[in-house]
Amino acid sequence: MKKKQLPSIIQKNRWRRRLSSKRLKKAKRSEQYSLKLTRKGLRFVKSPVSIRVIAPFNISLGKKYHNSCVNFVTELGAAVRQASISLQTVCICFRDTEHISASAGIYLLSSTEEYVMKFPGVKFQVRVPPSVPLNSIKRREPVVHAALNRIGFYSVLSIKQSSLKPIPHVNTWHIESDKIVKGNLVGKALNKLESIGIDQKALYRSGIEAMNNAIEHAYSREIPNVNKFITKKWWLFAGVIDNKLIFLIADKGHGIPNTIPYTQPQNIIDEIKSKMKAVSSKVSDTVLTGDVEAIHVATLIKKTRTELGHRGKGGPDLRKFVESEPKAKLQIYSNFGSYSFSITSKGKSAPLGFNNKRSIQGTIIGWEVPLPEGMSQRA
Repeated sequence: MKKKQLPSIIQKNRWRRRLSSKRLKKAKRSEQYSLKLTRKGLRFVKSPVSIRVIAPFNISLGKKYHNSCVNFVTELGAAVRQASISLQTVCICFRDTEHISASAGIYLLSSTEEYVMKFPGVKFQVRVPPSVPLNSIKRREPVVHAALNRIGFYSVLSIKQSSLKPIPHVNTWHIESDKIVKGNLVGKALNKLESIGIDQKALYRSGIEAMNNAIEHAYSREIPNVNKFITKKWWLFAGVIDNKLIFLIADKGHGIPNTIPYTQPQNIIDEIKSKMKAVSSKVSDTVLTGDVEAIHVATLIKKTRTELGHRGKGGPDLRKFVESEPKAKLQIYSNFGSYSFSITSKGKSAPLGFNNKRSIQGTIIGWEVPLPEGMSQRA
């Protein structure tokens, strides 16, 4: 009896193995399994379909929210890297996010674009941000959702979004990116400024020099770097937020603190630092330490080189626009440093800054200037 049943048992076991193999292949295709290293080698292990990354309530590079913002972007990069190995989907959850600043938006966009280019096969899902009250109006609007859509964040992730109801101040934003200096793109972003009484030429010059610096120095091979630059681009943002004109140039390069020693003569740097010490009682102590000190030095290079007779070789004249617009403000984030420069009501310069615990691994240079009441709707 047993001998007669043996062939049928063998056939049944073979059929089960084939069925099991088909199910396993189907599970792999549906991303129910991830590839992990075990004691027996690489094996497919059952795992969650997606890796979830939760965005903070306020995505901002300001002092209070800086660490949570950088942690979120860093966790996103780690999730993308893991998903490229495990064949999982990355789910970015914005359900708690009600605020996003322009500088943090460009930081998130540029970093995400870098992750996608490095790991092109990864798929993404997004849990969209909630609607929030718009200014003093009781009506709730999907402001953060519209902002992410406007700056091209969803496009970078290859996620199609349904058409959104126009939000006036978000729809005026202008975003560009490229690998070469393009003055026409800066001019296109600033072409409405003259009508609202802002010195377009001064901001144009400052923007071009910041863009030029991003191309010439941010990704230079002459500067030691442990990271491989994927994008080698600059990103530009121009728009009106909270009745302020915001203009930003960003890159994912070495950062100002790492480029200064290689792009400027040591005697220039020493001259600037000696002047800084001479007026240390009038300057915040945080501006004289760490990456903030290097950023502050960078804002003084052109003036110092001119005084010492080094004409035509000055660094970015980043203060020019602020000096022509008394109410304007210069804001620079580079690696660990956060730096701001403005002119007080008494006509004195007011540099401020602090060093963060986490680096943004790149540079964002921005200018902002308050607009007269009612101008924001026309900008």
